[in-house]
Amino acid sequence: MLNQELDRLAKFISENMIDFHQQENIEWEGSRWCVDMWLEETCVAMQMSEAEYLAKPSKYLENSHAAHKNQIRAYVTYKRGMIKLLEEHKDYSDTLLVCEVGPGMDIVLANSIKKWKKIICYDSNNLMIERLQRYFTDENLETHVVSTHSFPFLNIDRPVILVANVTRLADRYRDVLDNKNIFAIVNGEVLRG
Repeated sequence: MLNQELDRLAKFISENMIDFHQQENIEWEGSRWCVDMWLEETCVAMQMSEAEYLAKPSKYLENSHAAHKNQIRAYVTYKRGMIKLLEEHKDYSDTLLVCEVGPGMDIVLANSIKKWKKIICYDSNNLMIERLQRYFTDENLETHVVSTHSFPFLNIDRPVILVANVTRLADRYRDVLDNKNIFAIVNGEVLRG
């Protein structure tokens, strides 16, 4: 079931790509890399063993100077750690907070664990949020166009499970840790003070 959802998300993103220059991107020595490419590549890698992924030709990464498979392997490790911890702690809350949600992969992964009563998510790119709203039409989704620096973590007044993978959350760790309503999973590990 999860593999089907990852395929569905990757197909949707591929068919609805945001302009390269309107999303986080890298251009280096003739290579290009962006958030949407990252999502497609990570969806592929999540469905394979590490050895299978490393042996498979990549749609975007062959001869790339902008990104490489070792980066994707690290992301997959974070995502698999997040799934494991969500499974272990899913009863803490029925509300999920996804930091820097991007194309929505963390929502797909979290939904493989349980049906959330509410999913709060934010991203600083309004185009990501608009596309996310078109994809997740059946979810109780609360979206915000805001940066991590400005998100009101201290104002969260009910238990939530926060997930953040490869985000700019580091300068806000203290706010997240100080709010006892937040159980935080960051880069596949429980955030501790």
